[in-house]
Amino acid sequence: MNDDKLTSRERRALANLPREEYPSDLLEEHTVQALRTRGLLGARPAAGLVLSPLRLALAASIVCAMVLGAFALGQSQGSRQAADAMIAMHQQDSWQTAAAVQQAGAAYLTALSNLVNESGNQSPRQQAAGREAALAALYQVADRMVTLAPDDPVSSRILQGFQQVSTQADPLEAFEEDKRQAAEQQVLWF
Repeated sequence: MNDDKLTSRERRALANLPREEYPSDLLEEHTVQALRTRGLLGARPAAGLVLSPLRLALAASIVCAMVLGAFALGQSQGSRQAADAMIAMHQQDSWQTAAAVQQAGAAYLTALSNLVNESGNQSPRQQAAGREAALAALYQVADRMVTLAPDDPVSSRILQGFQQVSTQADPLEAFEEDKRQAAEQQVLWF
């Protein structure tokens, strides 16, 4: 309906009209009764829901089982997610540690290469100090490797070599002697 075409008197009359009218409770009761008589509505519900003690116990048991099951499921999901996160962090830490070891090994090799390249320009005392530092680092690495992998034959042999040298008077002379012997005992494997 278009209110623009109404006069002011018509608008007031329209505004005074009742908007909704609620049926009486008696009308509603007669309508519901007629629908039930025709079979279109079911029987009247009971005044209150009455449960026997057995049904009440059964319902309580089902509710408890559902709550406990949901709690257990949540705990297992949370534990699994926490375990996955810990494994991922451990793997990341392991990769970072391995990368750090690789970087340290590369730095050690670079330092040894520099020591070799500069050995012609150094005094015997400087060369001996460089070799001693390199051997000390090698010993510490072999010692850590034996702790990490006790069955590793390479690390064990390096430590055995250090033990043999330590029993001799001058470790550097023994090292040079071992180096000369190794050069003389070259073996060709077929």
